[in-house]
Amino acid sequence: MIYRRLLVVLCLFLLAATASAQTKKNSKGLLPKSHKDLWFGMPMAAFGEARPFDKDSLGTSMDFRRTLVERQAADNAPGLHWAVYYFDAEDDFPLYEIILEYGHEGLRDEAAKKLLGEPNAGDEWYFPNHKGFPFRAWLYQNKLILAAAIPGSEWEGEWEE
Repeated sequence: MIYRRLLVVLCLFLLAATASAQTKKNSKGLLPKSHKDLWFGMPMAAFGEARPFDKDSLGTSMDFRRTLVERQAADNAPGLHWAVYYFDAEDDFPLYEIILEYGHEGLRDEAAKKLLGEPNAGDEWYFPNHKGFPFRAWLYQNKLILAAAIPGSEWEGEWEE
C-alpha cells in the first residue's frame, strides 16, 4: 500500500516537472535577437536606456497607452522594417506589446516560426505564464504582434484560463 502511494506521488512529481520544463522551454526567448535587450513589463525609462529615443516621438492617440515607432536596422534584423511599442500610460509606463512589421508575409511567417514554433492556440501562440503573466502572439497582414497581459495594461485579465 505504501509503495503504491509512493509510486503515485512519484508519477505526479514527474508529470509536474515535465510540464514545468515544457512551459519554460516554450516561453523562453519570445523576442527576436534584435530585441534581446527588451522585456515585457520593462519601465519606459529602462527602455529609453536600452534604446534611446526622443520623448517627443511618443504617440498619445489613446489615453491608456503611449506608442513609439522604431525603424529597424536591416543588418540587425533582416526582413524586419518597423517595430511599434505599446507602453501602459500609468505608473512607470511598462512595455506590454510589440508589433513587428516585416517586408512581406513570408518573412513574417518565417520569423514567427523560428521564434515561437508552431501555433499552439489555434492559429496563435499562447503561454499562460511567461515570466509571471500571460503572453499571446498573433499574425496580422505582414505583422507579428507580441503582447503580454501586464497588470494595468489593456490586456490584463483578457487571457485567463
